Amino acid sequence: MNESLREPGSPTLGDFLEYRPFHGKLRRPSYAIWAIGRTGLGLLFRRKLFWGLYLMGLILFFLYFFGQYLLVWAGSQDFGQSIRIGPFARIPRKELIDTLRTMLKMDGSPTMFHNFFQTQGSIVMVLFALAGAQLVGNDFRFRSFPFYFSKPIGPLHYLLGKGLAAAVLLNLLTTIPALLLFFQAWFLGDWSWSMEKIRLLFSILGYGAVLTWGLVPLLLASASGLTRTIPIAMFWIFCFLFLRGISEGLVDRLGYAANWKTIDLWNDLGMVGSRILGIADEAKNRNTKPEFMVVLAIVTVIPLLSLAYLRMRLSKVEVLR
Repeated sequence: MNESLREPGSPTLGDFLEYRPFHGKLRRPSYAIWAIGRTGLGLLFRRKLFWGLYLMGLILFFLYFFGQYLLVWAGSQDFGQSIRIGPFARIPRKELIDTLRTMLKMDGSPTMFHNFFQTQGSIVMVLFALAGAQLVGNDFRFRSFPFYFSKPIGPLHYLLGKGLAAAVLLNLLTTIPALLLFFQAWFLGDWSWSMEKIRLLFSILGYGAVLTWGLVPLLLASASGLTRTIPIAMFWIFCFLFLRGISEGLVDRLGYAANWKTIDLWNDLGMVGSRILGIADEAKNRNTKPEFMVVLAIVTVIPLLSLAYLRMRLSKVEVLR
């Protein structure tokens, strides 16, 4: 540009290209894990569909939550043989208490927490279909990796950040509600601590850790390969429903070996979780339960294979070659 034509005080090209030092606080690349996880959760939390599905997933939690209050209330009443429920209905007091304790196991026992974890599988399946596309699938579809790897981070930081977001989502549906039920049972009880209660508390945390290890790597791997919401949803329906039906048909109806039930991953995770909770297998079901060591091997190997597949997928990203 001709200097004679430039207006006084107008910026020059050198002003735009001038080096501007960074004045913020420098952090290690490991801090990117939290940033990636926080951003992924933010994408989900901004969607109304997520909150609708999450509230549906809390229906069972509220059932157990108010059921425990109802059990304590029914046990403290002395209204004779029946208790009034609403303006018109009456229910036998003993029948109400027996139903809550024996059938629904709303008594703060390890069996109650095992039943709660197991019945959350359906909503976990639905939310994982939504979360998989948002957290990982869209990165592969729209090639967003230059945005992440323009910073001094590696594939491990990316995987840990996305895994952190998926783990938070999973535990918001399972472990955290179970912990609230535990402290509610403690509050409604005698307010005393014992080794049994401390063991149950850590068992609930252990069950949540098993679910996190077994499902989060599989979520990331399936989302990286399928990328879109509908295929990811079909994958989780295949894992949670189709394989369960196949395993029950082969073992319970056709009389195949009990180890065929190990193809049902959610059942495998439930078996490991029941061992952590200290729940013994029912005698009538022992002939149709797979060997625990086989189940433990599958729960260990599948996440490792998922992580290997993820590493292979990331190795094909151009900015990482």
